[in-house]
Amino acid sequence: MNIIPTKTSKNSSRSILIAALISLILICCGKGDELKPARSAIMFIHASPGLPAIDLFIDGNRINGDSMISYTDTIPYKFTNSGPQTFTVKKQISSITYVSKAYILKKDKHYSFFVTGRPDSVTHVITEDELIAPAPGKAKLRFLNMSPDSKSLDFRLVSPAILFTDIPFKCGSDFVAVDPGKYSMGIYEKGGNIALAQQNLDIEAGKFYTVWVRGMKDSPDPAHATSLQMIAVK
Repeated sequence: MNIIPTKTSKNSSRSILIAALISLILICCGKGDELKPARSAIMFIHASPGLPAIDLFIDGNRINGDSMISYTDTIPYKFTNSGPQTFTVKKQISSITYVSKAYILKKDKHYSFFVTGRPDSVTHVITEDELIAPAPGKAKLRFLNMSPDSKSLDFRLVSPAILFTDIPFKCGSDFVAVDPGKYSMGIYEKGGNIALAQQNLDIEAGKFYTVWVRGMKDSPDPAHATSLQMIAVK
């Protein structure tokens, strides 16, 4: 076997030098500028009256740590990787699974995940939240119906009047612009005039408000009766 001795020509030396310089430039440019995964943000709400405390998992990772998530509790927006993600809801410290569902999260988007329904028929709702900043001197508000035994609901704000109509269970409105101020809000069965629940609301400019209906009209437990709850995000 003839062994060809290694010989570096003038041209190949120049090529090696150029390649080395390119590699050095790439290393220097890349330092401290590593590619970061695309991120999304998601908020969780326990909206199932009578359901015990729960644990929430994204792709097998429990996001609530050792904290208990009880009825009406909210976990503010948390960042997670964008793309396919499996959301699992289990009874706290248990293998009992209420929900397991895969979703594709879009980059730089915000979502709300509501666990709702009756304890014997747990379900969920995920919304994509359009958090586009309100105009100066304005706020934004939306309404969601998470009451398992409700009919379609009308949501009314007075002074001044704002109305969302015919909102069935697991549905809601988009965010709409509102003026800051003090409001009286109420929910009614579609077309009705008798309020199922009422509450005062103080709206501040620059914030996003989610008002959702919780509980059940026919619940014997006052803690699970129909009422309104508000989430404010700035």
